[in-house]
Amino acid sequence: MPDDNRINNRLRRIEKSIDEILNKMSEFIESSKIPDRLISTEEAAEYLGVSIECVRKEIRAGNLPAEKGPRSYRISLRSVLERVGIDDLRTFQKKS
Repeated sequence: MPDDNRINNRLRRIEKSIDEILNKMSEFIESSKIPDRLISTEEAAEYLGVSIECVRKEIRAGNLPAEKGPRSYRISLRSVLERVGIDDLRTFQKKS
């Protein structure tokens, strides 16, 4: 019986350590994501390396999510960068 208690105590400590590691990993992953902001079609075209009209066509086709503003579309920077394969700050900083 004493061995069972020791084993159970060790298992609980290991489980607690694993939980702490998983929480720290989640925090790190969340902190490395690109902060989102809305950008213009012009900025999106620059990031994507295409014309402004091409960006507008992609928006109208439903391939690029955007909000219609009073004068123009506003596009999520995160969705544009993810479209070109950049999904966290570490990758973004290397390519910038």
